[in-house]
Amino acid sequence: MKVLVSLVGLIFIFANAQTMYVKSLKAKIYEKPHLGSKVVATIKKGEKVKVLDKKGNWHFVKYDGVKGWVYSLLIGPDKPPQEVPILGGEKESDIIKGRKRSSTNITAAASRGLTEDFRKRKKEKYVSNYRSLQKVESIRISKEEIEEFGEKLK
Repeated sequence: MKVLVSLVGLIFIFANAQTMYVKSLKAKIYEKPHLGSKVVATIKKGEKVKVLDKKGNWHFVKYDGVKGWVYSLLIGPDKPPQEVPILGGEKESDIIKGRKRSSTNITAAASRGLTEDFRKRKKEKYVSNYRSLQKVESIRISKEEIEEFGEKLK
């Protein structure tokens, strides 16, 4: 009779098991619900686990035949979004394009000395000499002058 009750209980647990996904880059499955316990498996972001039970901040899960405990903050009911390519692609989003433009603008400003430090000095009422900056930016150096300078360095 006890075996039958246990079997029915297991069937009920598996039937009501909730599917969750790993949200972090990886999640460790522990033998017991505490960090000092033995790690029985490690799963990657986006992998599915079946949640069989919950105890405090821990979920008892089954993944690829392995059962164990995963900290609840590392998994969630929603599948994590696909990775966003950082370097272009055919279908580059407006967000990525905006980031590239922003990065380009920041780099250009930094090359002219217009960095966070510059803004800080401005707030502290230092006077900037824009004419000198314009004069420096207007200087053009020919290819021959660069080559001549390089030869002198050798």
